[in-house]
Amino acid sequence: MRGFSSIHVPTDFTQGSHRAFEHALRLALDARCPLRLLHV
Repeated sequence: MRGFSSIHVPTDFTQGSHRAFEHALRLALDARCPLRLLHV
């Protein structure tokens, strides 16, 4: 399953919570799939 490669996140994310969020997503999704977080 390919899933999605871009996820929109709020711009008020701190850098630490951004990293934690991205890490959790990489664990939940296929870690080999490229992932970009787009701030909205």
